[in-house]
Amino acid sequence: LFKVCSPNPKLCDDAYLRGRLQDVATATRQDIPCAVQLVARVPTLLSYSPATLATKIATLEEYLIGVDIIKLIKRQPTLLSRDLEFSVPEKVRILYDFFGDDQATVKAIERQPALLFMGPNSLEDRLKGHSKILRVALKEVGGTDADIRLVLSRAPSLLSYEANTLRANIRMWNDVLPGAGARIWRKMPTLLQMDMDANLGPKIRILRNILTHLDASDLVSFLESNPSFLAYSKERFTRLSFESESRKLDCSCVRKTLQADRGLASWLSRTGCSTEIFGDWLATRLTALRSTIKSDGALGTDLPRRLKTGLGASWSVKELQMLEKKHGRMLSEIELVMLRQSFEVDLKSLE
Repeated sequence: LFKVCSPNPKLCDDAYLRGRLQDVATATRQDIPCAVQLVARVPTLLSYSPATLATKIATLEEYLIGVDIIKLIKRQPTLLSRDLEFSVPEKVRILYDFFGDDQATVKAIERQPALLFMGPNSLEDRLKGHSKILRVALKEVGGTDADIRLVLSRAPSLLSYEANTLRANIRMWNDVLPGAGARIWRKMPTLLQMDMDANLGPKIRILRNILTHLDASDLVSFLESNPSFLAYSKERFTRLSFESESRKLDCSCVRKTLQADRGLASWLSRTGCSTEIFGDWLATRLTALRSTIKSDGALGTDLPRRLKTGLGASWSVKELQMLEKKHGRMLSEIELVMLRQSFEVDLKSLE
């Protein structure tokens, strides 16, 4: 804000500054507090006249029919700092030529306004290059060009990825589910944007360990029918792991645990699980990880003090939420520690 105001002494005057904020508020159809938030993110808005702002918004409304432009601006106010009058028409044309449909084009821009920041040539090259990569990946599962357009329409942020990043994400899916990963992310393309090592991988392995009655093909079919399960929080998968240690879970049980409860308190109430048992289970697993990494640094400092000094008789829901969140954040590491401990137990039993 100082960089914008200092070359223009008038902006340092309170009355003048209030007037410019009112101009931004009027042009963007917001109240003053919302205008302040926009300016805080894009201070250069103060340097535009009301007429200039109105022209930029009118351009967006002309070419993005059906889009809530004001909502789009609130999400991405930097749009107003771009040369919209000359660049938007060309970029919308490129996207329409690719998707072949007004609604798909509009949805892609709504989901990823940053598409309008890319140069026309870069946008065109990225669409062509990513289409080739996706065509190869989807060929194994009978995918078509329509599937490619659907993937990029539903997950347009993939267009911000370098080609090697997209290839790496697809390759990691194939590593976890050889020859079948595309069947799942084709149904829910946003899964391609999620971290496989820290997020999706542990979730898939947890489901594989729980649903032992399903063979590899049946597990893929289950995930293909329910791809949104993998988008649920790691905290919910933590509860799923806990439940699986006391009873055998089938697909309907997995579905209920992932979908039925809005939060920890709801899950505790539905399952009748005591805070003491669940808290000690979480604490034991985090303590095992702590002893393995030989440091509290990776676990952070936002843990109940009792975890560092020993288990207590009871845990508050707030403490459980803290433990569960930390457990979810470290799910991949904890999973490996538990697997190693289980392996060591098996070896001792053989001796």
